[in-house]
Amino acid sequence: MSRAPSYAVEVMVQDLELACAAQAGDQDALAVLISQHMAGLRAVAIAILGYGDEADDAVQDAILIALSKFSQLRDVSAADAWLRAVVRNASRRRLLARRTIPVADMTEFVTGGELGPDKIMERAETADWVQHAVATLPIPIREMVVLRYFTAFSSYAQIAELCGVPISTVRKGLWGGRQALERALRTTTEAAYAGGAAAAEATRSEARATVEAILRADDEFERMVHDRFDPAALISVSGNRLGGPAAMIDLFCRMLTADVRLRYRDASASSGIMVWETEFINPPHDPDHCPPAMAWLFRVDDGRVRTLRLSYRHVELS
Repeated sequence: MSRAPSYAVEVMVQDLELACAAQAGDQDALAVLISQHMAGLRAVAIAILGYGDEADDAVQDAILIALSKFSQLRDVSAADAWLRAVVRNASRRRLLARRTIPVADMTEFVTGGELGPDKIMERAETADWVQHAVATLPIPIREMVVLRYFTAFSSYAQIAELCGVPISTVRKGLWGGRQALERALRTTTEAAYAGGAAAAEATRSEARATVEAILRADDEFERMVHDRFDPAALISVSGNRLGGPAAMIDLFCRMLTADVRLRYRDASASSGIMVWETEFINPPHDPDHCPPAMAWLFRVDDGRVRTLRLSYRHVELS
């Protein structure tokens, strides 16, 4: 009976050690494990979807799922097979749908477990190696990556509108983002981004407080805008220039006058950018006054907002 080469045995032992550590909550170990099997995971996606953006997106979807689901793996010795199965499910879903799949729907790719999409994305967004990967990108590409993987405004068309670029630029930028994520997977133990969870929660708290201030219709919202925004900040809506901070204050005053209300949905952040997601609640007498939702894409420098791009979503959020 032949014996496996010593190198193969070493790899198997290392995989098992990494899988055990990952199952215990060590995300650095999971990052290294995924990195070592990246070529095989990509091969699975390419076999189903062919070469192109969808195959790469399916692999990244699977990585984000693995961040929250790995602890539920019963047999850690089958980690490689499990990762391939997650990629396979993600790829088949894309093959059937042939449409952009919001990150919030990724929980449908796998079965079992009680975690919902909010928890999946919260864990992915605050993982140190994910934050490090995103923070290394130039701001224009960083905006695209955050929108694509951490918000409901994730289609190429929506990203292009928010970022004010052609769809071809979005495709190229996301390709660069995927490459950065893979580099971070290979170097995760040497370069971590501390404070991801705290930064994410601070962004969510600021978004909630801002929405509450808008709804109170008092002077607090105006004070918050003047404190947070650069006086020369530029605000645009769906690619059209609105003006400065005063124009934004007026926009929301007119919204309240029309009996439209705003509701916080979610928020994400990376170094120098924030993305907020809000929903509109239209009055019964004018149910179509505003689209269902709106994204807020901020660029922040030295604690001050320099630009804000607002974009509407015209499809109901689940």
